Order: sequence, then C-alpha cells, then structure tokens
Amino acid sequence: MIKEIVYKALTLAALALALSMSSCGGKGDAGYAPRPQAYPRIEFPDSVYVPIEIGGVTMLFNDSTEIHESPSGAMRGAWIDVRYKCLTSPELYLTLTQSDDTLEIAEALENRRERMALNLGQERAELIELTSRGGWDCQLVVARASVTTPVQVLAWRHGEMLSGALVVNVPDSLRADPAYIAPVVEGVERDMLVLLKNL
Repeated sequence: MIKEIVYKALTLAALALALSMSSCGGKGDAGYAPRPQAYPRIEFPDSVYVPIEIGGVTMLFNDSTEIHESPSGAMRGAWIDVRYKCLTSPELYLTLTQSDDTLEIAEALENRRERMALNLGQERAELIELTSRGGWDCQLVVARASVTTPVQVLAWRHGEMLSGALVVNVPDSLRADPAYIAPVVEGVERDMLVLLKNL
C-alpha cells in the first residue's frame, strides 16, 4: 500500500515537472525569442472587367482600376495609365500608337522590343504569344523575379500598336523579395491575358 502511494506520488511529481518544463520552452505566446514581422499580404482585385473604348479600340480593364487617358506625343494614339486599387498601388502604363505609315509602326515596334529587352536585363521571363479576336498579334512577357517591370505587353496590327509595362511601388526593404509582389504579378498577368485576347 505504501509502495503504491509512493509510486503515485512520484508519477504525479514527474508529470508536474514535465508540464512545467514544457511551458518554459519559449515556444508559447510569451516566448523570449523575437519573431520576424511578416509583410502584409496583398489582396488583388477579382476578375471583373469593363469595356473601355480608347482611340477606337475597345479594351477590357479590371473593374477595380482607375483609368486615365491622355493624348500621346508625336503620333496618333493615347497614353493610358491603369492604377489598381490595392496595396502598393501597382500601375500599368500603356501606350496606344496609331499611324497610317507602315514604316512608322514598324519602327515603333522595334523600339518597343528593344525597351522590353532592356527592362528584362538578366531576368528569366515567360513569353506568351497569341492572336486576338480582332486580329492583333500579341506578346505577354512575365518576369516573376523582377520587382521593377515584372509584366510587359506588346500587341500590333496594321496601323496600330499597344505596348506597356507594369510598375510596382515596392518599399526598399522588400526589393529583394519577389514573393511580396507575387499576387500582383499573377493578377496583372491574368488581366493582361484577358485584355489581349479580346482586342
């Protein structure tokens, strides 16, 4: 009987000791080790689109964007600034170029291709090519590791060219972390595919 009582007492003491040690392990909410602060998750707008006509060309834009259009410089066409209403306020800068001069459009295309290559630098990129419903030849370039111009577009048909790039306002402390803007890159890639397919 005494042995049984001593055994139970020792078992309870060992259990109490184990519990007290596990609560001091520093893994609970009151742990001593400082935790890294996570960056806020970017919630990207849903895939709801509205048609907007610019320069006689109908384009589908995300309903959660602000569109600002202004006349372009030398040639006919327009500058189109597309601002997303989400964290970091990503902006897509598009240029619609229109000209009756075939050579002028060909030169603009060549200049744009060169600019796209310079924007990429040494980054690896995915290239998606397609022909739109309206007969535009289209290219979508996505460089997921880039935090400057991760998405670029180029589309053309006789007498017209649409080009542009996404610019994301990333804090300097996060410039080395492409995962931070991954939701934006994926969302804009989706939206630009919709826009290009429906030109």
